[in-house]
Amino acid sequence: MEERITIEIIESKEFGTENGGYNRKEVDRFLDQICDEMANLQDEIDRLNRQLAVSEARSKMAPPAAPAQETVRAAVPDSEFREILEMAQRVKSETIAAAEQKAAEIVAGAQDEAKAQLGSLQAERDALSAQVDDLKLAGMELREKIAAVLKAQQEALDKTADLF
Repeated sequence: MEERITIEIIESKEFGTENGGYNRKEVDRFLDQICDEMANLQDEIDRLNRQLAVSEARSKMAPPAAPAQETVRAAVPDSEFREILEMAQRVKSETIAAAEQKAAEIVAGAQDEAKAQLGSLQAERDALSAQVDDLKLAGMELREKIAAVLKAQQEALDKTADLF
């Protein structure tokens, strides 16, 4: 198995010379160009590997895109597609019915609570009205007693005035 050629191997490679051998300076310049090109290619490979790692990390975090409807439809026979649509319609109808039932229960509960509060407020109003009526009656009785006391006092004064 051949050893992988690296920039370091190229730079350190020594060639033997024979009669009519190559111009050493030209060979060195050419080898330098090869090393520069290999360095550029290695940098590009490293950059692409980093970019690939970032893309793979993102693809693991992001949910897969939903297939287009045409793709789904093409993959599913018409009878199964209709069955799926009917099932989706049933689920939609059941969800709406459940939501409407829940809304009706909430409204009924609120109405019951409002009726209970209204009944309580009416009972409190009736009790307060009875207290007001009692206070009015007590006030009238008190006026009558005060009037009777004043009349008796007036009569007593009138009798004493006759004495003098």
